[in-house]
Amino acid sequence: MKTIIAGNSVELMAALKAASGDTQILLRAGTYSNLKVVNINPGSQVKIASYDNAHQAVIDVLSVKGSSNLTFQDLTFKHVTDTAKYISSEIKVTSSQDIKFVHNDVMGSVDKNFTNDVSGIEVKGSERVQILDNKFHDLAHALFAHESNDLIIAGNDVRMVREGFDFAGVTDTLIDRNLFTDFRPNLTGTTPDHPDAIQFWTTNSTGSSDVQISNNAFLFGQGLAIQGIFVSSQNGGASSHSDFTIDNNVYQGQSRNAIYLAHADDSAITNNTVLSAAKVGTSYYLDPAINTISTSNTVVSGNIAAMIIPRSDDGLISKNNFDVFDYKSGKGATNADLFTQTITAASKANDFVAKASSAAGAAGAGFHAVDVVGNWAKVSEGWLSHYHSLIDNPTANAHIA
Repeated sequence: MKTIIAGNSVELMAALKAASGDTQILLRAGTYSNLKVVNINPGSQVKIASYDNAHQAVIDVLSVKGSSNLTFQDLTFKHVTDTAKYISSEIKVTSSQDIKFVHNDVMGSVDKNFTNDVSGIEVKGSERVQILDNKFHDLAHALFAHESNDLIIAGNDVRMVREGFDFAGVTDTLIDRNLFTDFRPNLTGTTPDHPDAIQFWTTNSTGSSDVQISNNAFLFGQGLAIQGIFVSSQNGGASSHSDFTIDNNVYQGQSRNAIYLAHADDSAITNNTVLSAAKVGTSYYLDPAINTISTSNTVVSGNIAAMIIPRSDDGLISKNNFDVFDYKSGKGATNADLFTQTITAASKANDFVAKASSAAGAAGAGFHAVDVVGNWAKVSEGWLSHYHSLIDNPTANAHIA
């Protein structure tokens, strides 16, 4: 592999234009501002990374347009701006393919003020984009992907943000092994946030299809109430979703919509654990639920949930689900009944695996142990290679067509 060392934005852009592939461009410490990567299409992958990982290069604003075969790795993306907008991102990928962001630190202004931050990454009209093992924090909005396909968003750590990952009009997308915790939405004022860890919408777009949301953890931590997985249509179902698999996720929180699936066809919600966070220090509290609304041919099976609420579904199959305690009814298995570990605000994903002696555990219901969930800096090369292979060999995996 050829190595080029750059020390400023001019040298970096010259190196990108000269790279034909199988090249790494190493950036010396410093700030690289307002980078516009347009129509850069090397024949094979080019990696842009920090020269010294202990003193990472900082990229202020990055725009990638009409480009391909680029990997941005081991970099700090930091943009400080005076904005409360969600979709005003410091990283924008447009009309591009085979773009990767691996093990980067993506942030706004680290000042404990969550009303003045920019958003993280926006992907539009692109394909074969991978966002792996990154840290998102101090942002209005971590990620927005729309009108794109063949996406893998995996192993990321998302915390201290107002909104997590949003999607519109995407296909063949895998969202796997991400950790969402310690959110800081704005829940007051005349236009409060509608905070979600993962949301799919249809405003100015179409429905999404062939999506797998698996092995993620939505943990309350020290944050505020957020929704977990929220899949909906904003035009009364005129644009609907299809073929969603929501499997082996854990949600611990204070919002009714732990998992919300509406206007979707041929989907499955399986082996998830949804339970209430402690009812302490909040004026806002709703026991979390698995919600299905106006779906067709949906399977809800093998879940452990405080509540399961179906409404206006056609052909719904609900089976082998287990009730866990909720504050509203005061009924259901307690945490002590279900879990070996004592559940606290500091609990990790694998603390929510049902013990074998419980009825749910004996039936194999609920969240199953996962070796890595958003554990930034500890995702193994094996897992990174696995995700790369799903893109490189798409026909070998059912979720990336």
